[in-house]
Amino acid sequence: MQKYMIAILLFAILPLFYCFAYYFSDVWEFATLDKSVELDETDIFVWRGYPYGVFWYAFCFVGFQVHGFTLYFAYNLVKAWKARTATRKFQ
Repeated sequence: MQKYMIAILLFAILPLFYCFAYYFSDVWEFATLDKSVELDETDIFVWRGYPYGVFWYAFCFVGFQVHGFTLYFAYNLVKAWKARTATRKFQ
């Protein structure tokens, strides 16, 4: 189970951090954009009127929640298994 937790960290959480870093400049430019400037005048990639990076950020927030809860429950399961084996050894 601990190997599973390490795999989730490496192959699920770290790519989400990479996604945040990769699209940060587009999202920051969109967040600090003046109201007078049109999105078409910028270098921000737009899909259906919204910046592409904002969609990726929404996906990443959901991914962090899913994988965060996965790690949380896996950690609690490891704790429960360790406590159970400790009581067996004690008896």
